[in-house]
Amino acid sequence: MDAVVQFIRNGLCCVKDLEWFQDTLPWLWDANALPHDAYEIPFPYNETTPLEALIGITQFYAFASMATSGWKLLNLSFGKWQRIQRLLVVAHFTNKRNDDGNSNDGNDDKKNHPQQQQQQLQQQHANKLIHASLVKESHYAARSALIGFLVMAIGIAFFWLFANSFHVTQTPWLGGVPGLIHALTVTEVGLLPLLVYMWRDSGEQLKRADQIQALAQRILQQQHQQQQQHKKQFITFTTLPMAHTIFKTCTTSFSNARNIRCNKMHHYLASRLSGSFDRIDSGTF
Repeated sequence: MDAVVQFIRNGLCCVKDLEWFQDTLPWLWDANALPHDAYEIPFPYNETTPLEALIGITQFYAFASMATSGWKLLNLSFGKWQRIQRLLVVAHFTNKRNDDGNSNDGNDDKKNHPQQQQQQLQQQHANKLIHASLVKESHYAARSALIGFLVMAIGIAFFWLFANSFHVTQTPWLGGVPGLIHALTVTEVGLLPLLVYMWRDSGEQLKRADQIQALAQRILQQQHQQQQQHKKQFITFTTLPMAHTIFKTCTTSFSNARNIRCNKMHHYLASRLSGSFDRIDSGTF
C-alpha cells in the first residue's frame, strides 16, 4: 500500500511540475472546481486546485505512515538494544567468574582430568561465539533504532509538505515558508544516512552473491570430477565381465577344432583391454 501511494504521489507531482493535461483535464488546474459554495474559503486556502488537493492527501498518508512506522521501529529496536546490553553484562560477569574458578584449580587436577579441561576449552569457544553474536545483534539493533528515528523525522516533515499543498505555509501558521524550508532540510539530512546504509547493504549483498556463485562453481566442479571417476569405474567393471564371458564361451562351447580362433580372439581382446586400462590410468581415456 505504501508503495502504491508513493507511486501515485510522485506521478501527481510530475504532472504538476511539468504542467501536463492542462488542455485535456483543465479542472485539475482550476481552483474553483472544488466545492466551496456552502461556505466561503478564506485566502489563500481558496487557491488550492484539485491536483494540489490530491497531492496533499497522499502527502498526509506519507506523514501518518512514516511517522508511525518509524516510531514503532525506534521503540522496538531500542528495547532490543537494551536487552542485549543486559545480556552482555550478565555474560561478562559469568565468564569472569568461571575463569576465576578455573584459575584456582591446581595443575594436578588439570593433568588428571583431561576430559574436563577439554570441556572447559569448548565452553570458552562457545562463550566467544555467543559474545560475538550478541555484539553483532547489538550493532544491528542500534542501527535499526537510528533508522527508525530518521524515518520518523522524515515522516513528520511531510506534514509541512501537506500544509504547503493547501497553501497553509503562505500564512504564519506552522512557521510559514521558513518552516517549510526547515522541514525540507530535515528531510535531506535524514535521507543522507539512509543512503549510506543502502550503499553498504548493497555492497554486502553483492559480496555475498559472489561467494555463493564461487561455492556453486566449486560444487559443480566436484560433481563433474565424481562423474568422470564413476565413468572410469563403470568402464573398468563392465569390460572385465564381458571379456570373461567371451573367454568362458570360447573355452566351453566351441569344439576343439575352433580353439585356435578362440585363442587368437583371447590374445586380441587382452591386448585391447590392456591398452584401454593404460589410457584410463593415465587419464587420457
